[in-house]
Amino acid sequence: MKGFYTLLVILFCCSILTAQVELSARVGIGFSNMTHSIDAFTLNQEEISFKEIYGSIPSLGANFTLYSNTNKPISLGLEPGFVTKGYSDNTGRLTFIYFHIPAVVRVNISSKFHLDPLLDVGTILIANAYSGQQRTDLKKFGLYNIIDYSVGLGIGYQLNEKIDIGARYSRSLTVVDEIFLTDINGVELYRNELKPQYFNLYLSYRFYKKEVLTN
Repeated sequence: MKGFYTLLVILFCCSILTAQVELSARVGIGFSNMTHSIDAFTLNQEEISFKEIYGSIPSLGANFTLYSNTNKPISLGLEPGFVTKGYSDNTGRLTFIYFHIPAVVRVNISSKFHLDPLLDVGTILIANAYSGQQRTDLKKFGLYNIIDYSVGLGIGYQLNEKIDIGARYSRSLTVVDEIFLTDINGVELYRNELKPQYFNLYLSYRFYKKEVLTN
């Protein structure tokens, strides 16, 4: 994965030297929740597996976006920024604040519409658990010191030369929390794996655009 990002950054840096370059600021709002995959065993050692989705919490995002070759059918982009993810249940809610860098291969369908398949790498900066009025900083306990890999898809529409609107969905490939139970012999009886996902609507303002002319 590091090799992929290194190659992408090299290609991106090379392309912006001889291509159209766009810089934008983007904000997004939506919701986030977590899928949990549960594997359990009965007394007869029969396995029971199912997936559920925990309740949603608001999700906010803020990114600085850099794209090259936006006048071509395919363009590359990097979108460093911050996003909140988490979930809620009947005991409270869990909120993560990520620093993440989505790498986007933008498919320009027309002069206005584009699709944005992406690979997202992020790290959790803040992890708080809330129960009533009580807040617990989970990072102090050494929890959630992980790198989170996600995949996603977005769609965007260019309103004018400065403003874009769109939607973005991202789902984690990384288990950010895992709960398991074993018996006295170490045999696993129960496992619960949590993976976050989010959906945002966004507004983007393009503040810099330059066409680099070459001989």
